[in-house]
Amino acid sequence: MAEALARRAAQQRGLDATFASAGTGAALGSPATDGAILVGLERGVDLSRHRSRPLLPAAITTDTLKRLEKISNGPKLRARGQGAYDTLMARPEVDKKKIAAIGYCFGGTMALELAFAGLPLAAAVGFHSALREVTTADARNVKGRLLICIGTDDPWVPPEQRVRFEADMKGTGVAWQLNIHGGIMHSFTNRYDCVMLDAFL
Repeated sequence: MAEALARRAAQQRGLDATFASAGTGAALGSPATDGAILVGLERGVDLSRHRSRPLLPAAITTDTLKRLEKISNGPKLRARGQGAYDTLMARPEVDKKKIAAIGYCFGGTMALELAFAGLPLAAAVGFHSALREVTTADARNVKGRLLICIGTDDPWVPPEQRVRFEADMKGTGVAWQLNIHGGIMHSFTNRYDCVMLDAFL
């Protein structure tokens, strides 16, 4: 959809530009969902002939990863997570002694950030989440256990990033586990879009 909207905006402004996008969740050649087609039509773009292209590791540059890490490190990210946590804790039905955070992709990154911010979580779990540099102060803040599940072929979390994360966490005293799933790309938990998930079913 972003590609179609960008192409339309360029045409409206008389710009001569080429647009191409790739996704992290869809298998090669998958059509747009019915919901996406309807939303596209509401915005004046036709996605009925769209076919997905997976984002392959070769397309991710070091500069792109650095920008992603910068976004993931910002204090605004933790502040947003703190706001969500505070809202949850204010609800009377919540048992404040049994709080954990689990998330997928950006949500997984946020779950880890909440743990590194020192919130009293029993556990934080991230599926195909970003892994950033962990400082000693961050590690000291963690109150509960950490579980991170990443695919070996995830273009957003290359091997050197995983190795650095492991080195950062060693000797911290934090109970953490990093599960690496072979031959799997990003968004492997989305059973409708990831052909590689069949290996786990």
